Amino acid sequence: MELNSGAAGTNGTAQGFRRRTLKLTWSEDSEFAGQVVHCRRPSIGALRQIRSLNQELSAEEGLIETFAILGGALISWNIEDPETGEAVPADALGLAQLDAEQFFAILNAWMEATTAVAPPLSRTSNSTATSPVEFDLMEALSQNQES
Repeated sequence: MELNSGAAGTNGTAQGFRRRTLKLTWSEDSEFAGQVVHCRRPSIGALRQIRSLNQELSAEEGLIETFAILGGALISWNIEDPETGEAVPADALGLAQLDAEQFFAILNAWMEATTAVAPPLSRTSNSTATSPVEFDLMEALSQNQES
């Protein structure tokens, strides 16, 4: 980790950081091959809320809340009505027009993309940076056992 003063904006302040949005796609052998969904990353609160909906609300209430959360994260998609060929709006109302399988494919891909663990560094990585924080696990465990 490097510390620096950051790039200065036009008014002398540091420029802000904006996290990239997600582009969800499906493999060629998937029923949804060719479908592309652009969306914002969910907050930790939104992820927790979605995961707890099944336990706290009826199935219908939980689904409505999930439509609202995921619908608020959607930016765009290339989904069309299969009968009319018209674009389906990329929002909660559009999600409600999808069949269950397509809706859950989008929901699962969105949640997996935001909670996936990054792959390990390649073996050719020559990074020797160490964490600035030291933590002695054995010491912490022995302290917990004494209490």
